[in-house]
Formats: sequence, structure tokens, C-alpha cells
Amino acid sequence: DPNNAVNNTTITSNFTEDKGGWRNNGSVAATLEEGRLKVSNVDSSWEGINRPLDALNIAPGQQLNISLDFDQGDTQAGVRVYIQELDGEGNHILWNVFDSSTATGHHNYTYTIKTGHKAILRIDKDNTHLEETTHFYVDNIEVKLLDCTLDSDGDGYNDCEDRCPSIVGPSLGGVGFNNGCPFEVEHTRDPLLPRN
Repeated sequence: DPNNAVNNTTITSNFTEDKGGWRNNGSVAATLEEGRLKVSNVDSSWEGINRPLDALNIAPGQQLNISLDFDQGDTQAGVRVYIQELDGEGNHILWNVFDSSTATGHHNYTYTIKTGHKAILRIDKDNTHLEETTHFYVDNIEVKLLDCTLDSDGDGYNDCEDRCPSIVGPSLGGVGFNNGCPFEVEHTRDPLLPRN
């Protein structure tokens, strides 16, 4: 199914014909509904869905771009989006949470693998509103292994730098963040302090 494609650099899940390798975590039910994946019967923390990223040949230092459409449905609990890193034998190393209370909408994350040789993308409920049975939806999930040697869009930055271009030139007093990307702060003085 080209709508749920897997190759050695990209995993795409559009949920038009099947679940695209996404697995249930806990006692949930995951069903296709109008071109989306509905995750229902979510009534405990850690319940949701997960997708092993084995096809991407994960290694430390590699960068992933993860994008998805999320609809919180009727859930009042926080729904987390995160990576679990594993060693080569499949043993847990660490979790890295991108979003602990994902809002309805389109989301885009960039992540650098720390020490893992395998990884799992997880979307599941946190430990709030445990007495409620809820549901949420996901769609258009893409996990792409970025190639730091390519400049696919010809803008002078390689594909890893496109997300957060490198700061060039002398420091002007610090680094701030805009949409998760660093930029040079052009003053060292707190703008709220009076000038001498």
C-alpha cells in the first residue's frame, strides 16, 4: 500500500487501507475510520499505539523528522508523543517526550538519536483522568531519517540544518529559541532593565 510506505529512509502511515505497522499498547482498540486511525477504549496511563522504527536502521547521532496530524477526540487526559530508544538487543535505554499534552492539529518534531540502535515511536495517554475511557485520532504520520549530506531544497543548508540552521558568526551575547530553533540574541542586557 503506497499510503503506508516503508523504505530505509522514511516510514509513512496514512491509514487509508491498513494500520501501517502501528501496534496497540494496552487494551485499546485501533480501527480505521474515515481515513484516520481511531484509538479507542483508552482508559489507563501508557495506553495508546506504538510503531517500531526498525526499517530506518537507527544509530546514534542520526536525526529523525517526525510529523503527524492529531485529534484529541473526547480525551481530557494528556496524550504524549515520544521516542523510546533501545539497544541492539531491544533493551530499553531512554524515553524522550516531544509533547506531553498534544493538542489537536499538525505537529512536527526533529530528534537526534542519543545512544540507541533501535527506536519506537509512541503515542499514548498520560497518568491523568484515569477514570475516563476516551479516544483520539492520528493521521498522516511520517518518520524520515534525515541525510545530513544532502541539500534537497537547494537553500544552502543540508537536510539536517533545514530544520534549525546553524548560527554563523560571532556570538552577540547569547542564544534564544524561535519555534524550537536557536538564534542569536542581539543584546546581553535585559530589555526590561533601565539603561545607564
